[in-house]
Amino acid sequence: MVGEDIRLSKLVANSSGLSHPKITKVTHVIFGLSESDAIIFVVNGPKTEQMVMKWIVDYTGKLLIHNSLFDLKLVHHRTGRFPIDFEDTQLLAKCLINNTQDWHSRTGLKHLMGTHYDPRWTEIESYDIVDYKNTAFLRYSSIDGAATFKLWNDLQEHIDETTSDITN
Repeated sequence: MVGEDIRLSKLVANSSGLSHPKITKVTHVIFGLSESDAIIFVVNGPKTEQMVMKWIVDYTGKLLIHNSLFDLKLVHHRTGRFPIDFEDTQLLAKCLINNTQDWHSRTGLKHLMGTHYDPRWTEIESYDIVDYKNTAFLRYSSIDGAATFKLWNDLQEHIDETTSDITN
């Protein structure tokens, strides 16, 4: 058992917010409300996390998620369920860009939306924070939520234009 404890300790010590859901600590959940507004839940304990995760899977409206392949792993790991109605802006962008050369079809949120928001937003690279209410990190998080909302709107506009071109 000692060897297993050491292995798990090393795994946790080297983990980040982007690790496997079993060892990932959820600290913030961001909901973009518009292209300029977002709500951020600071998750400061298991009760708050459980409440937010339950709300996510019970919500009957559409949730917009950028990189659902990661985020929904966490949700499913915590609840055993997925949200009722969601769209992944990253997967949709990848389908529309549709280039076999990955460097031609980058779909990271910062890459796609970086020119629309404060340039400092694209400079944050660490998700390991100590102060959950750090103003710079909360600003970064709120832009993530708003940028996902804006990307969704932009993608819908592109789809509408393309569909209009095809039908005319």
